Amino acid sequence: MDYDYQTDITRLREAAENRDHDQAQFVLKRLLQQLDRLVALAVPIERIQTFLPTFEQYYPDEEWVRKTLLSIVTYGQAPDDNIVQMAFQQDFSKPGAGNFLKALYDIIQAMQDKHAPQARVGYMVSAVVNANMAELVHFWYADQQAAWEKMRRKTIDSDSETSQIALAFWMDQDVALLDEDGWMLVADSVEAKFQRMRRS
Repeated sequence: MDYDYQTDITRLREAAENRDHDQAQFVLKRLLQQLDRLVALAVPIERIQTFLPTFEQYYPDEEWVRKTLLSIVTYGQAPDDNIVQMAFQQDFSKPGAGNFLKALYDIIQAMQDKHAPQARVGYMVSAVVNANMAELVHFWYADQQAAWEKMRRKTIDSDSETSQIALAFWMDQDVALLDEDGWMLVADSVEAKFQRMRRS
């Protein structure tokens, strides 16, 4: 039976409009499972590359990030997965940097043959989520350093000030629009890859 990718693309766009992240991730995983692995990898890599200039502006000496991405795109081979694990031991404290590095880690894991195919697709979806979140976090918190510092030191307390900050971030109208736009770009990217696959 031929997979109806267009229906799932529509579902992904509807989930984006509704900010239904559980549904968006579920549908994206199903879509990516239908694509060749290297083609599917291009979807999260495109989102990661969007944030790369911001990361490099914050951390111009961290040349290994661009080199790692270039190696992935050029050779389609998995780099050493210890690279990003070592990076997590450093203090990349700027808004969005942690999510960005988690997305990069997810991509490297998605390329590791030690993981089952379904797990690799799960890592791709996680990379998309973290790349999108890096953009949102940077957008809102970059101009609100006091709020960002409080969030970095947060404790688990539903009544805490950090909970109010997190709610303000998530409910911000501009953040909501940017969130929707990020997922729409993902849907456009996936659709384009299916269309190319059908033409070939």
